[in-house]
Amino acid sequence: MLLSALQIRYGFPIMKKPSSVLQYNEDPLFVVLANVYSGLPFIVELRSLLDFTFSKTSLDIFQFWQLWMYNYELFCAKNGNYSYTYKVLGSKTWWLDKIIFGWLFSTIIMLLLVGPLFFFSDVGGFVAPNPVSSGDFKISMIITKQLTADEISN
Repeated sequence: MLLSALQIRYGFPIMKKPSSVLQYNEDPLFVVLANVYSGLPFIVELRSLLDFTFSKTSLDIFQFWQLWMYNYELFCAKNGNYSYTYKVLGSKTWWLDKIIFGWLFSTIIMLLLVGPLFFFSDVGGFVAPNPVSSGDFKISMIITKQLTADEISN
């Protein structure tokens, strides 16, 4: 608690531009680069460990890594939604979006979910009705050697 109060009193560390280059670019290509960077094994963890080691902070290493994840998620959300910044708030959705994402995808999903049930049922007409109406099952055992009680207990 004391360390957090001192950090607030003396200010948070200033992040310089060379420290996080991708954060200041708004091109969609940099979202792809950020996703590739975060997908590389152990790169993010090593980067967070080095930043944690050389910065003045009251966060522990796990909180510092979580802070990087928050920054990454916000960067992807901000730059991944660049097309929404040009859309006027409250404007109607484009008719082609309604057809593609509404009707087409809904139809495909419903066909994938309900199609096999319809296809393999009697309703579909693709499967012949089952001619079996009843069945019997019989088990029999043939024992050729008789055992006495003394032979069974041994």
